[in-house]
Amino acid sequence: MEKINRPPLSEISTLKELEENWEKWGVEYIEGKRRWRSDTSLYYEIRNTLISISKKHCMLCDGYPIGANSRKTIEHYFPKKQYPCFAFLWENLFHCCDTCQAAANRLKMFEYTLKPDNEDYLFGKYFYYDMNSGKLIVYENLKIDVPDEYAKANLFLKRYDINNEERVESRQNAFSDIMNFLKNSDAPMEIRETRDDFAYRYVYDYAKYRFDQQIKQI
Repeated sequence: MEKINRPPLSEISTLKELEENWEKWGVEYIEGKRRWRSDTSLYYEIRNTLISISKKHCMLCDGYPIGANSRKTIEHYFPKKQYPCFAFLWENLFHCCDTCQAAANRLKMFEYTLKPDNEDYLFGKYFYYDMNSGKLIVYENLKIDVPDEYAKANLFLKRYDINNEERVESRQNAFSDIMNFLKNSDAPMEIRETRDDFAYRYVYDYAKYRFDQQIKQI
């Protein structure tokens, strides 16, 4: 859900092989001559690079830390079964939790959704966290201003089952934990910006806003 600043492969020396061969390997994947994890060392290098970019968060729901609460995996934005030619395309690969991946796998047909590594993507441009429901909501004004983007944002929530009951509860618990941290931390205010250490960084931003408002009223 955070904007993903994905560096080009030309800047990642350990993935030079992927840059040079992704099209060739895509053809081999179509022909059944190559599997997605044929080279496990390459797979782990891709995954570890994505983990570093995402700061150990799921690139789709922002859950954290993956590995403690979920299996570490890679999601293909364009599903491998429907778009095998993109199986090794760098811009098609996202570090994610198995809950997001399982939700996407349940859908029979691919539909375009938001893509968090798009240049113009920003969480606050499309979504807000509703504390009362615990859900992520798409801004209604988009329905009139940019209906195509409004549809993609809602499809994103649907595709990765972002607002299921378990995740709603998890976000509400995260909000309480963050508020308690902000209230009880002995750290000076200027170094309390530790949002990367919490699941759902958008919940952290909302909790921090609420906390700052409370401080101003004292």
